[in-house]
Amino acid sequence: MVQGVGTLVDRRNKIAQAISKAAKDNFRMNIDDNKLRAADGSVLNQFAQRLNQFVKERSDLERALNEISSQVGGPKLDFSGNNFQDSVNKIRQAVDAMKGKLADADRAVATRNQEIQRQRNDITGKVSEIDSLKKQLEEKNYQLDSLRTALGLAGDAPLPMPWKPGSPEVRKRVVGRVSDVSDKYGYIAINLGTESTVDQQLGNKVGQINVALVPGLEMVVSRGELEVPTSDYITKVKLTKVEKDGSIAEPIGAAKGSVRVGDKVWFDIN
Repeated sequence: MVQGVGTLVDRRNKIAQAISKAAKDNFRMNIDDNKLRAADGSVLNQFAQRLNQFVKERSDLERALNEISSQVGGPKLDFSGNNFQDSVNKIRQAVDAMKGKLADADRAVATRNQEIQRQRNDITGKVSEIDSLKKQLEEKNYQLDSLRTALGLAGDAPLPMPWKPGSPEVRKRVVGRVSDVSDKYGYIAINLGTESTVDQQLGNKVGQINVALVPGLEMVVSRGELEVPTSDYITKVKLTKVEKDGSIAEPIGAAKGSVRVGDKVWFDIN
């Protein structure tokens, strides 16, 4: 019987030492195992309070970890039994995945910021270009105002556009004359050449616009005293040679009479 009591005492001492060691290793508590062996209630209460606190802290930790897992798109965690480390690994994986997404988002934001900066630079360049164009416009307006003044026009009067050489506006105002007729060689000479011009009124000035005669152009020959081409039709001619002061032409198509010196020559332009 004495031996059985000794065994119980030895077991009690080992339990007390194990509790003291567990309290120190896990809860950072210094528990006197002698008091445990003496069944000191205050020591046991202290250990129980720390154990309850640990259980609460463990519960709070599990709740916080589940909330983090939910926020980062992870699964609901199960910390029961031996699942604690596995659950921690799952939340670590979810956090790592979220970090990867965050890194991708950061790169996307950086790329977008670069694009925004490029667009800002483009806008700055466009603003500078617009400012330059405004200055050019101001210079052009000044030149136009100066031109109006030179032409004797009011400040708000539209500027007349000079006719282009050889344009319909020029050629429909041309009235030449037959200067020679060769029945032998079948040609007629016309007093219009490469330097022939018509007058255009430009404000208080008169511009001389070149008719731009070239071989191949067709003209009408008519007879009458009118200064506009409404006289009697004779024939059509095609210019074959154009020189400085005159041209050579040959009749084309049907004729209503013989061409004479002094007949009018003009372009049929409405």
